[in-house]
This record gives sequence, C-alpha cells and structure tokens, in this order.
Amino acid sequence: MSGTMLKAIFYARFHEEKGPTVLHQVPEGSVIPLSNTTQQPLFHFPSISNHIIPRREFCDRPLSLLASHHRIIGFPVCIHNPVLYPRSDFIFNFCLVVDEKAEWGAYASVVSKLARLMRNLEEQAGWLSKEERREGWVKAGERGYGGGNRVFAICEMVLEDLNCYCECMIPIDDSNTLNLKLFPTRSPPPPIQIYHVPLSTVRFSSLQTNTWDLTVQRIIPFIDGINSVQKIAVLADTDLTLTRRALAHLLYYGCILMLNTFHFGAIYAATAEIGVFVEDTKMQDECRRYIVTPHSPFKNSIIGSSSSATNQNQHQNTTNTSNQSSSFANLSSSFAASKYHKSSNLNPSSSGPTSPQPPSRATVLHLYSSLRQGLPLRDWCLAHASSLAYIDVRRFITFGIIKGFLYRSHRYAIALRAADTAADAAVAEEALRNKREAEKTWRKAAMSSGWRTPVALQDEPALDGGFGGVVVRAKNEFEVQEEEGKGKGEEGKMPGVEELGKGRSLADQYLARYLDGCHCLDEVCTDTGMGQQEAVRKLRGLGDVVFVNR
Repeated sequence: MSGTMLKAIFYARFHEEKGPTVLHQVPEGSVIPLSNTTQQPLFHFPSISNHIIPRREFCDRPLSLLASHHRIIGFPVCIHNPVLYPRSDFIFNFCLVVDEKAEWGAYASVVSKLARLMRNLEEQAGWLSKEERREGWVKAGERGYGGGNRVFAICEMVLEDLNCYCECMIPIDDSNTLNLKLFPTRSPPPPIQIYHVPLSTVRFSSLQTNTWDLTVQRIIPFIDGINSVQKIAVLADTDLTLTRRALAHLLYYGCILMLNTFHFGAIYAATAEIGVFVEDTKMQDECRRYIVTPHSPFKNSIIGSSSSATNQNQHQNTTNTSNQSSSFANLSSSFAASKYHKSSNLNPSSSGPTSPQPPSRATVLHLYSSLRQGLPLRDWCLAHASSLAYIDVRRFITFGIIKGFLYRSHRYAIALRAADTAADAAVAEEALRNKREAEKTWRKAAMSSGWRTPVALQDEPALDGGFGGVVVRAKNEFEVQEEEGKGKGEEGKMPGVEELGKGRSLADQYLARYLDGCHCLDEVCTDTGMGQQEAVRKLRGLGDVVFVNR
C-alpha cells in the first residue's frame, strides 16, 4: 500500500432543496472549486452526483466509479426516519479518491467501516445532521470554510494518517472512536499440485502458537524444501485436500514458496533475469554463502579428474562411457542415501565438519550460464564435476529458481492417436471412480460400526483418514488391482473393460489419461508412485507416444 496514496476525501449528502451537495472536502478545492481561484477539481462532481448520492434502493452497498482518471470509492447510507428528516430519508456518503491505476481493494473495507460508524452516530444523536444547524457553519467551496467543523477535522485526520501510517485512531466522543487500518491486498495463491515442493521463508518456531490450525501444525515439521505435497500429507498423516488447503493458506501469506520436484533427470535453463544476477554482486555473494557445503559428493572430483586425465590415452571411448555412468551412479547413491538430511547436509562425512571457502563469483556465473535446454542435470553435473566441489547442487538450483533467473523445463507425454487414448482414459476413469466410491462407502460403514476394514486397505494407510479423497497405499494402486483380479477369471475384471476391446490392462487404460500433453512427468510419477524410468517405459508402451520438454 506504500505506492497507493489518497488524493482526496469528501462528505456529501442529499439536500432537501439543493439535491446532492458536497459539504466537506479535503484538501480544499479537490471536489468543489474554491471561489476566486483557478485551481481545477479532480473531477466534475455534478456529472456524477446521482451516483454518489443514489436512490434509496442502491444505498447501503459498496460503490466504485471512475471519473477523470480517478477512482471514487464510497458507501452510500440511507437512514429512514419521517419524524426527524424533511423528506423522510437522510442519505449521505463518505468517499475516498485514488488514482485509477492504484490498488484500491484495501480502501473498500475502510470506507464501509467509516460509513457504518457515521450511521451509528447519526442514529444515536444526529451527529451529522445537527452540525449543519450550528452557528457559523460553512460548507465546502464557501468563504471561511475549514475552521471549526468537526466533520472536516475528521476527514483531514483520516487523509493524513492513512497516507502516512496506513492506519488511524480518532476519538469522536466519550464512547466512540474511529479505528481504521489499511490491510494489504494479496492475490489468490496459484493451484497447488501434489508434486510441488514447499519451502519455508520464515522461521515457524518463532511464529507458531497453539491456536494455529491443527493441519498446519502437523505439516510444518515436514516442510523442508525436499518433501512434496503428497509426501508431506503421508508423513503428517493428514488428508491430502486439507494439506493442500493449509499450504495454500501459508502460501497466501508468503510463509512458503512452491518449487518443483528436484531430481537429476530434470532440465534447467537460465531466463532473461540472469542479467540482473550478473550485475548484482550482493546477490552473487548471497548465492555463494547459500550453496557452499563441506559434504558435497563432488569434493573428491578434483583428484578423480586429475587421475582420469593421466589415464585418458590408455582407455577406449566405451570404457570412458561406462566409467562415467558408474561415477554418476555413485554420486546419485550418495544423494539417495542422504534423502532424510537437509539439503545443506546431503552427504555427511565421518570426519569432523570443515569450513570450505565459497566458490568464486566467476565460478558461480559460469555454472549458471552453462545450464541450457536439452541438457539434463545429471549430464551437467558430470561435465562440471571439478567445479562442484563443496557446492550443494540442490541449493544451487533452488537459489536460481527462487530468484527467478532459472526455470524448470518439464517433460510431457503426448499421444499421436488422441481418440483411442481418450476413450481408454474415460473408461478407466469411470471404473476407478466406481471402485473408489465403493471402497469409501465400505470403509465409512466399517469405521462407524466396528467391522473389519477391507483387506486391500487394512495394512495400507489411507491418506484421507477413511473419509474420501485420494488413497495412497504402500503398494502401487495398479498392483493391488491386478492382485485382486488374479484367480477370478471374468469376475476379476473391472466394469467397462469389456467395452474397450483393446486388450489393455486397467493400469494402462488409467495411464492413458496422462497422454493429453497437460500432465508433466512429475505429476505422473507422484500420482502413480512409479519411478521416472518406469513411468516413461509404460507410457511408451501405450502406443505412439512422444515426449516434449517445455
């Protein structure tokens, strides 16, 4: 809200003889021009007066309109009392004026609260209507305006305090005080997918209290920048829908960031914002401190690279290729063995921790600029192994994603025969939906009546706690369905399989729903529980399938 300033505030009401009239304005001349001056008002009030003071049917609701490149925000109020008022109604409106391009959402609640307070004051003691009957009262635009008017004084303090402090506290009388505060408006958070990885931006231990939502309290210990949304739900034993909702709440208030799943088969490339990183030496130093670690699996690569250079002429190309593959396998196993450690401590050493020097700025810039389209991270690590000593690769990639000068290129599967795969996906989707509904109904009845739960769910924890949602089992969902169908002949088939006539299993039919080019490979792996290579192999086995990176 620091960039949004109030241009003016004014108070208008319906006069029984003159019609809509502006009684107070701050600053002077902003709405009604002053006499003997050439200052032009912000807009022409007579042309919009019927909207500022509308008919009774349009009162008591928010109002916003544009006039002369300014936005006017109001809340017209109508008080009906045939005894007190000449025309039975007292209609007034306190309006705020901002620039037409300014963020004005926060001012809507301020205007409505101001209108409700003034309505109560008028109904209790005629606070607004009695002011006009005071001796020496002068309205806006007349000579001597501005002195001794209490409504003018309130408008002046509201304008100054909201512009300077974004809040105000103004005592009206002994029993009423005007408290206003501008709260920043935030855009709705983007949809959270099950394969997204949340990363905290605040220290939850200093903020968390017992009054927080129970789901939020249970998932916070597992937000470490490594676990995906679905894995957090499993580890915290919470419903997936509630987990995504809680993460969306934290994302809305800026407590977390959403990253993509990190793995060495992914492709990362620099964006146009890399130029900002090149010119900002403070950001480069921040990156150097963030990515350095004494436990990098590449710290022995300097010795390995020198020995391999000595024996380079003694080996054939095929031998070098196999050694390269085996060396990356060893590095991958080092990361896999330390998956429960923080990203800054991926491969703890048996010896005491050391304090390695951060990489130079030139090294960091060279490594970031070498990331490009078509180059998987595993190949990039092997090509720059000597430069990655004491560098945490996960933090290296995460820093670029957070700062916006790196982006992830996702891999999508697209079927060349879309009609067949769409039919397979539709039938499989309906079959699985029916099965899930039956399982959910049976599990609800079992838990409420004390019966035994179904065998397929007895030893496999349900992510939804037994009350709907996505079920995550220890075994693959397709393996469970195939085991249930073994030995049953025709009775083991799911409804709709006979109509397909394509000779595919239900698992393959279900995988066909991912061949529309709208589901990345991370989503497929997370949703089905498969590894990347297994998912690619099964997707290719469905027919004419191509993979694209974008």
